[in-house]
Amino acid sequence: MRIADIRGGRPSLLQMTIRLVPLLPVPWSFLFDLGWIIDEPQRQTLRDKWAGTYVVRQGAKPISTAPIHYKRIAFGGIFLIFPEVGRPEPVIQPPC
Repeated sequence: MRIADIRGGRPSLLQMTIRLVPLLPVPWSFLFDLGWIIDEPQRQTLRDKWAGTYVVRQGAKPISTAPIHYKRIAFGGIFLIFPEVGRPEPVIQPPC
């Protein structure tokens, strides 16, 4: 597996720092991550959302382009807005 940014490229040092800092003060925060992704359609942890990163397979290649939407999340009385990759538009082939 590897970590990619929202556009499929290599994440910056700042993004990786934002992604890993929540793990430092609370060693059991991975349990929170597991609980979070159970109800997450994109299977993306909250700290990945903060950093704008995705965990993908090592040899994964993009199959198409997709729009980037901004998703709002209310969590613990705090409202957060994150960019998220939407589902790709279906390609409609003209009839022959």
